[in-house]
Amino acid sequence: MAEWTVEYDRALKVVERVLRNDLERLKRTPEIKRIELYNEIAGNLERFETECITMPADIYNDAASRFALARLLLATSSWVNGEDNPMTSGFGENELKLARDFERYHIFDILTIDEAVEKIARKKEGLYELITDYYELGYANLDTLLDDPTILKDLKIAFKNRYMKVQHKIEKITFGCIERYGLSWLKSGILVKVAESEAMRERVIAEGEQRLRELESRLSEFESIDDENLTLTNRISQLEGELLKESVEKEGAERTLESLAAERDRLLQRFAAMDQVWADQLDTIDARRREIEAQEKELQARMERERAEDRRLLANEIVELDNLKRGLAEKENALNSEKKAIGLRKGEIEDRLREIGEVIAGKPLRLVTGEDAKLYELNYIARFDAKMHEFPIRIYNPIEDKNYKINSWGDGHVRMSAGNGGDAGPLNPRSVYAVEARKYRVFGEKVKKVVVEAVSFSHLDEYKEYGFDTRRVGLSEFLTILGGLIPDAETGQYLHVIGVASPTGWDERVVSEIRSKEFAHNYVSRFVSVCLVDSITGEVFYNPADERIALFAPFFKPEFDRERVERVRRFVLDAFSVKDCVWLEDVVSETSEARDIVHRAFCELVDAGGYRMRWIEDVGAVVERMVG
Repeated sequence: MAEWTVEYDRALKVVERVLRNDLERLKRTPEIKRIELYNEIAGNLERFETECITMPADIYNDAASRFALARLLLATSSWVNGEDNPMTSGFGENELKLARDFERYHIFDILTIDEAVEKIARKKEGLYELITDYYELGYANLDTLLDDPTILKDLKIAFKNRYMKVQHKIEKITFGCIERYGLSWLKSGILVKVAESEAMRERVIAEGEQRLRELESRLSEFESIDDENLTLTNRISQLEGELLKESVEKEGAERTLESLAAERDRLLQRFAAMDQVWADQLDTIDARRREIEAQEKELQARMERERAEDRRLLANEIVELDNLKRGLAEKENALNSEKKAIGLRKGEIEDRLREIGEVIAGKPLRLVTGEDAKLYELNYIARFDAKMHEFPIRIYNPIEDKNYKINSWGDGHVRMSAGNGGDAGPLNPRSVYAVEARKYRVFGEKVKKVVVEAVSFSHLDEYKEYGFDTRRVGLSEFLTILGGLIPDAETGQYLHVIGVASPTGWDERVVSEIRSKEFAHNYVSRFVSVCLVDSITGEVFYNPADERIALFAPFFKPEFDRERVERVRRFVLDAFSVKDCVWLEDVVSETSEARDIVHRAFCELVDAGGYRMRWIEDVGAVVERMVG
């Protein structure tokens, strides 16, 4: 047995004796006797706090709350009787009123719910007045009262333990009256309005659950859509591989493209039907929101005309409406996320088929081997890291309009990789630097203020499958990269700056969108700023209206020797006087230049027009003149 157990039992004996009495019985106890009990409890409390300090915290807090409540009940009995003694000096008037008022509701502990409903409906024994006072005095939301900083913590625990069951009983009785007799048993006015609002809330919740079941039922017919999308994506990848390896004739590729386009159209119709299901549900949520907002507006207008007690009751109901509205907003966000994911899948299919059509039509694309992609991403990330370590550096946060001077990163730097593009292929690394500061200037947890991130993005599956890639990064892929950053930045209220580099380049639609006036409105937020980097040409693309990214662009921009690239380009052009095609490995060997310099020269020839790069089995990457 713990050493504090004996003292615990002895100290609480008088407390339990007092708590077995209701306020009415204490009022009738002689004043001198109550003062003796109060003083004895005070003495026991002092010994308890000294000798029972080692007991478990939950047991200690419960005992302390019972000491406080016993003393309060004795003080309240004296206060109600109008006696002149020091017992009441230890408590505030709000605490004394709370103890007095709730003692009136103990009759509900005696009656069953059905008995209380019958008596209240007939307005017997004053129960009707008790329950209306309960609501009009604001006790229906005991938690709000207990948030009062002037009420002792021990008393808050005691009130919660002793009176919450009374509160739950009264609420069940109220709902029983409404269910059995309708709203007519209540007096017209505030209680009717609150009851109507509560009924509306319950209806909205019930209808929401019903609509959710209907939504799940309607979506069941689309359970195969992911498999259909995967099948189409695999077929597109197969055609891309055949085109890259030139294992399919142009006519055959065109027929396959037509078949894929027909399959795409059918799948897009399925996506559109699925979109309609989401739209119907979002419309329903919007209608519920408007109904709740109208109810809020009506209650707020009513608050301005009512007495203080009624205003508290209306305010409690407005809080409940606001909670319901937040729940609807969460459902709306979840549905919109699903819609956005579907949109990205549609966009990726359309981008890839369009690009295949351009390849079939003869548009030259860069060819980047896994080895070269790995080299470009290493160079990009290494240069970014080097710039981020040129201490001291200054990072400006436009959200706070504040400069941060950085002398070291410590734990503020993280490196990670998204995957694996084969044995010698790219890894899609990310290098992230976070500027952090104390939440409250000199104390509190550290929170992010600015995040600066460099990402190299390649199509890892292509490198695994073929060892090379030619596909430019499309809009849907770009938005997928951004998708996870925006919610975190908005929640944390920090600026996230990201530079995304690609060795195969960026689709024209992506570059056009990021430069457009609508870009910030459609795709990002004020907490995210982004620029695109072409790993090969060194070009950097960003929205000209975004003044923030201009400050960070130098961290992301690649640098290389233009003169060396030009010398290799001239070497290749000279080689065409005696060759039909030029092999990349030969140029690396014959010029003794770095591989990335030679590859850049090849890509510049392709970008300028008249030349194309392709992959020859057992030979590798070559550049050749285009015919016709």
